[in-house]
Amino acid sequence: MNLSDFKDRINSLVNFVDFDYNDIPCGIYPINAEHFDMWYGEEAVVAKSIEEVFNIRIFDGKSLTEIFNHITNIDI
Repeated sequence: MNLSDFKDRINSLVNFVDFDYNDIPCGIYPINAEHFDMWYGEEAVVAKSIEEVFNIRIFDGKSLTEIFNHITNIDI
């Protein structure tokens, strides 16, 4: 799966996506096109667009775009 496919999957608003980064559980739950719950371990934020999902720096100060090649255990 590449970054574009991953983005399309999240943007489809079908179900949550979970994965690990640095052995920490992470996830994205698309509520609607303007509300995406995101978490990284105990930290949680709400992104207001798919662009924000991929650019918000919740993962140890990095964005999902920056860490994509380092995430594991993707469950979609």
